[in-house]
Amino acid sequence: MKLAFSTLGCPDWNWEQILKNASEMGFDGFEIRGLEGEMRPERMARFMPGQQQDTLRDLKNAGLAITDIGTSATFHDPAGYDAAVEEGRMAVDVCARMGIPYIRVFGDKVPDPAHEDETVKRVADGIRAVCDYAEGTGVGVLIEAHGEFNYAFRLQKLLDSVGRENFGILWDIGNSDADCGDDFDKFYQPFKPYIRHVHVKDLLRVNQAQVLMGEGDLPVAGIARRLRDDGFDGYMSLEWEKKWHPELADPEVAFPQYISYIREALKK
Repeated sequence: MKLAFSTLGCPDWNWEQILKNASEMGFDGFEIRGLEGEMRPERMARFMPGQQQDTLRDLKNAGLAITDIGTSATFHDPAGYDAAVEEGRMAVDVCARMGIPYIRVFGDKVPDPAHEDETVKRVADGIRAVCDYAEGTGVGVLIEAHGEFNYAFRLQKLLDSVGRENFGILWDIGNSDADCGDDFDKFYQPFKPYIRHVHVKDLLRVNQAQVLMGEGDLPVAGIARRLRDDGFDGYMSLEWEKKWHPELADPEVAFPQYISYIREALKK
């Protein structure tokens, strides 16, 4: 099991700062959710053909990996469906060039419960389209447990419908807590074979405020130990939502605190 962070937590760091701080703090990698002011990966200068080799060299020299690209592609809305598929495909192109193993997408909402099956089908169709585009590239497509798709019963419907080998789950332990609480096995056990990446955060359940590791109500330490004991070989990635919530502690505080907390938890 390896440790990473999302660049969502360090929106003011440039490329050089990301590499330097990740290496010095002891991370194994990081996930891209915004870079140097740009949110769309196909527009990020570091991933364009002219800088691609320099970027790969920088990563190799730092001993770091990019774990995945977090897209905003969301498939529940018919009006945005085609754009979401195209966004997913463009992210696949970037990952294929850069050797990045996954993109993240969303199902997100079920606007009308009376038409839930229709919404799940639309989300499945969109994910399947991106999976088919990615076939043979080495890039997988992960749906994040997020919004109305963080509930186990709905996520299972989606898994049954997509039916692609390069499809998996990004488990966000903060999001799934709404469904399972301390009984994280309710989510983890049925989806364990499909979990490829994990978002880690700690929250106060009373108001869903994000706090430093160990200051909230989520069973983060227990989840870390379970993943270790089960031989999970992916990344536990801190999703510190600093970009969306500027009042949160700076990454210079939150990131090393996360490393220390998880390492201490894994001593047991």
